[in-house]
Amino acid sequence: MSNPAVYRFICPDGRSYVGSRKDITRREREGLDPYFSNPRILEALKKHPLKTWRFEILERLSSDQDRHVAEQRHIDRLRTWDPQYGFNILPAERLAIMPGWQDVGFAQSGQDGNQLVRGKKPPR
Repeated sequence: MSNPAVYRFICPDGRSYVGSRKDITRREREGLDPYFSNPRILEALKKHPLKTWRFEILERLSSDQDRHVAEQRHIDRLRTWDPQYGFNILPAERLAIMPGWQDVGFAQSGQDGNQLVRGKKPPR
């Protein structure tokens, strides 16, 4: 059964990582494990052990259809793409520091370059 939602992990220093899942209960069980390839999170984990981070559901969704739009809205609202506020990584950065990311299927768009469009590959 699908249980889509947008969530965030909150570091004790106040910065956050925003994400979304089709099944939010699975993310609650897995915790930050899938994000250990994110260098910003890895650096923060050196100072703040995982058990000190908080998990928060930002928005429960009625369907999975607009999950990525809702996720991006919260990323923009909380400015988690900015290292001062969070751990989300912009597409251009992902290409440079997270090999294989280009297969995910997102691309930068928008005037400020901080919006993601699903279904397009980022420029190489």
